[in-house]
Amino acid sequence: MGYRKISHHLNERGIKTSRGNEWKNTTVFSVLKGYRQREHRIGNVKTQEYGVEIGLLPLSGPPLNGGRPKGTYRDWKKDK
Repeated sequence: MGYRKISHHLNERGIKTSRGNEWKNTTVFSVLKGYRQREHRIGNVKTQEYGVEIGLLPLSGPPLNGGRPKGTYRDWKKDK
């Protein structure tokens, strides 16, 4: 089935695009192209090997007191 037939099929059934417009053959093409690109990216990410890298992460923020900041973030920000 071609893009034009798909667009006519969707319009006949009253299905609108996410923006509320009628479907056109170019809209169908764009949606399917985006789907193919996303599937390709997901496939590549799942098959790639990523090495483990351990480094120092600088931390900044209010000091923790028993797992919770003392006061609120605004109080801490005001003091800085």
